[in-house]
Amino acid sequence: MKQYIGIARERGLSNDPTVRQDLAELHILTEVNRLNMLRTRAAQNLTGVEGNLAKMLMTHTLRRARDVGSALLGAGAMLWGPDAPTGGAVQEMTVYSPAPSIYGGTDQVQRNIVGERGLGLPKEPGDFRATPFKDLPKNG
Repeated sequence: MKQYIGIARERGLSNDPTVRQDLAELHILTEVNRLNMLRTRAAQNLTGVEGNLAKMLMTHTLRRARDVGSALLGAGAMLWGPDAPTGGAVQEMTVYSPAPSIYGGTDQVQRNIVGERGLGLPKEPGDFRATPFKDLPKNG
């Protein structure tokens, strides 16, 4: 967070209301994520979906950090290597940011788990586990 504020100051963007709003949103997401982890750790009655919720919040926060960092750097966000602003830290995070929403189960899978196990919603219709791939319904 401090690095992003430093970038905004260096580039003369610290008084831009949109940049300030983006930085505030990112700070809030980061703090909510931290507090949620502390709350989960201290909880006695866990529902079993806290980890799924934490993962979804983390991936959302990371995507938002990618967007804010890229916006702050502008065209400099496309540079890579030793000449890149911030030593390439924002660029590396930009390239890495899609991974967490995939590994450990996609965000959609996490939402299904939260809906079914945490909220008691019914499973999606259609049980195709025993159906051969060639017999699965297809579009077009």
